[in-house]
Amino acid sequence: MTKTFTIALPLAIGAGLMSATPASAATYHGAKEIRAELRQLDRQINRMPGLNYREEMRLERRIDNVQALQRRYARNGFSRIELRTLRTKVNAIKASIRYQARGTGGKNGRQLVKSKTQRR
Repeated sequence: MTKTFTIALPLAIGAGLMSATPASAATYHGAKEIRAELRQLDRQINRMPGLNYREEMRLERRIDNVQALQRRYARNGFSRIELRTLRTKVNAIKASIRYQARGTGGKNGRQLVKSKTQRR
């Protein structure tokens, strides 16, 4: 009886740990996805035509702030609330980039520079 119990107990504990793994793996994947999106947004800002220096620095600073927040959250692992906060901040940056890419029609001293193919 004790021999069976000695074998069954570690197996039961192992099965319990295995069932908890997907939740933590999903959280890690969410963090990796956010990190990749931030890198993509950073590259997108650098390639935007007609973006003035001040606005570029503002967007870059927002990305840097979210990356710093992500590093801070990563120390103790990500909770759902923290991932949601990061996701919200990334979406706000995306909206700002879309707004800037659309242009403001010359308002506030900013105009989009046409690409070489559009100038012809």
